[in-house]
Amino acid sequence: MTKLLMLIFCALLAGNAGAESSFFKQFKDDYTTLDQDLLNNPGEVGTIRDFVYQKDVLTLTLTEGQIFFLRYVNNRPTTAIFIGKGKATIAVPSHVERQSLIYASGDSTVSNEFEICFLRFADDFDILLKEKFPLTQKMLGWKDFTVAKQAQGEFFFRPVIGHTYDNYFELLRSCYERSADGFFFCDFNRYTYIFDPNRPEEVIVGYEKEGGAAQITDASVFQRQEHAIYDDSLMSSIPYLNTIVSQDATLYLSGAEGNNIDSAVAALSLQVKRDSARFVNVFLHYNLDLDSVLLGDERIDFHRRKDFSCVGLILPTYHRRNDTLALKLYYHGKNYLSPLPYTADPTPAPCKVTLVAPKDFNYVVAGMGTPEEIGKGKQKIVCEPSQPITMLQIRSYAKSYTGVEGSSLSGLSLTFLKSPQITKKNFDCFVPDEIYQPAVTGALDFAAARLGNPPNAFAMSVHPEGNISIPGHAEVSQVYCLRDGTGGIQLVAGTEMGRQWFGPSARPSTDRESWLADAAALYLGLMYTQNSISGSTFYAELLYRRDVLITELDRQRDQPLATGDRVADSVRVYKGAWVMHMLRQMMFDLEKRSDRVFMKFLQELSSLINTGTFTNADFIRLAEKHAGIDLDPFFAVWLYGVGVPEFDVIYTIVPQGAEWNVNVSVTTTKVPESFTMPVTIQVGSEDGTRQFLRQTVNGKQTSFVLGPFTSQPKEVVFNEFASILSKDKVSKGKG
Repeated sequence: MTKLLMLIFCALLAGNAGAESSFFKQFKDDYTTLDQDLLNNPGEVGTIRDFVYQKDVLTLTLTEGQIFFLRYVNNRPTTAIFIGKGKATIAVPSHVERQSLIYASGDSTVSNEFEICFLRFADDFDILLKEKFPLTQKMLGWKDFTVAKQAQGEFFFRPVIGHTYDNYFELLRSCYERSADGFFFCDFNRYTYIFDPNRPEEVIVGYEKEGGAAQITDASVFQRQEHAIYDDSLMSSIPYLNTIVSQDATLYLSGAEGNNIDSAVAALSLQVKRDSARFVNVFLHYNLDLDSVLLGDERIDFHRRKDFSCVGLILPTYHRRNDTLALKLYYHGKNYLSPLPYTADPTPAPCKVTLVAPKDFNYVVAGMGTPEEIGKGKQKIVCEPSQPITMLQIRSYAKSYTGVEGSSLSGLSLTFLKSPQITKKNFDCFVPDEIYQPAVTGALDFAAARLGNPPNAFAMSVHPEGNISIPGHAEVSQVYCLRDGTGGIQLVAGTEMGRQWFGPSARPSTDRESWLADAAALYLGLMYTQNSISGSTFYAELLYRRDVLITELDRQRDQPLATGDRVADSVRVYKGAWVMHMLRQMMFDLEKRSDRVFMKFLQELSSLINTGTFTNADFIRLAEKHAGIDLDPFFAVWLYGVGVPEFDVIYTIVPQGAEWNVNVSVTTTKVPESFTMPVTIQVGSEDGTRQFLRQTVNGKQTSFVLGPFTSQPKEVVFNEFASILSKDKVSKGKG
């Protein structure tokens, strides 16, 4: 870093320390109040009976008992403890979130009696209660304090690592704008309920899925009732509170690999998308330390807890809908995933990033220009992606790497980066170049031949250390322990190359679409395995993922894909890959044995997700266009639902004059009564012929007749080509 930059940076930090406003000083005092110990805390107490409070989808009934009000901000309580008899009911309005609630708590609704309930609030709860019941001044005594502590009613509210938002900040900002619409939290038994008007989806129903867990499970997340967003296909219509319009950043890099940020400044144009705002949330990776924030030329206050990505900006005055805030964030750090600030809204925006880095260190960034030497062992690289992006990623590697040019039939230039540390001598599972490089090149050619050039086509670099592939850079591990009967390096190479079409350049509308890019990349890798090794290997890999999913289901860890990042990676990616496979089977031409329709679907899918924001509903419409049928029943199970069907199949071969029929009976369990899916069946006859047929399995019990066949059938394969993700038991009955 230059001396001039250091001086500027130190001046900014010193200025920020002295620029703390009187409002922020009060804010910090009030923030401390929210965490006061409860013992001997002054407050109010009252005896209440039959008090009913409605907060969106929560109905809280305090039948009889005592209530304590504590921790006052602006002469209003922010905490309440109820000890007595009560009941809470929550009616989750959407199908997909009811399915998610079942995953967490085992039930699709909440109706729970309790003897103690904790509340944190910034609405009119205290006023409504005081209108009905007299309260007196009283300290919280040892007996009641002990009951409260044993119940751990505030444990999941406290801001701890793993929370997306700082609950104290959210409560306090609502306290300053106190209204009936304000923040409300309650904890009863193993449930928590949050209504926060300052989050994109205001209602969160939480559950302590594992006893003694350090973190609550977000069982259901959805918008408030008045928005009336109940249809599964509309859940991605989320009213984000602010969005990045454009971003221009300069990063000063150092470190052994050239990826430490000595200092950075990111200029954001941030658009306000709510009626009024003085408190604004932005995010910065928790390993990056935020030093100072400017609004225009004015230094402003901000609040951020250590190890939190969320940053609460406190604006000097209120701003209105469609106002654009010109912000500058100054920060530094290392071991980050993305180097730039972001918001909850994943809408892509134009981005320009200038890297000032050690000379001869190498970087791969979308839209990277030619490095320019600027003296003193430094280089400047301007990166300006041609398309708007959601989150910029940078890959750096030290100058000790060398490049080996590869040949690609697709016409794309390909460079294999080689590290002297990654060799057969140093690693038992080292994949030699004569296997590694053809596998990678073949994967690129396989995808390009079917999907065309990648959406961001430019020189391709292949890094031997596995990580997350980004446009123009495939990170294919060269240290991979090959397993007999599996896809091995071909599957790894195919998946990572698949990320050039389905990966970080995708533009999901919300995190509810997060499953798609990873799942499509994996399935492209599986298809490459099928093409380059064998069909049996392809199915072995596919069925391995089925078995993992069934194990997760048996452990009650299955969640709807459309609940987004809440879904465990193994479920999200593996079930997503199976969704792609089942769509392929429904589009497969059984007569011609052709994948032409599915490949056309993949081409259009790549275009859809990379050229504009997309929702799950857009994906469904595209799939229906190519399948030529209504796929609502399919996606109700596989995208918005849970469960993997178990089929108990009995077939009998019955003579019918000079011909034969096959009578099939299917009993289906582990899925809803409304389950319906086409299944592919192979019938092999005595004369060596094979016929492939489709039949629809409906509900819990399905019977159908196959035939007539002119040659006697000798073998019936139910669920041929693994056309349905399922667990099958097939037996032959007596004819």
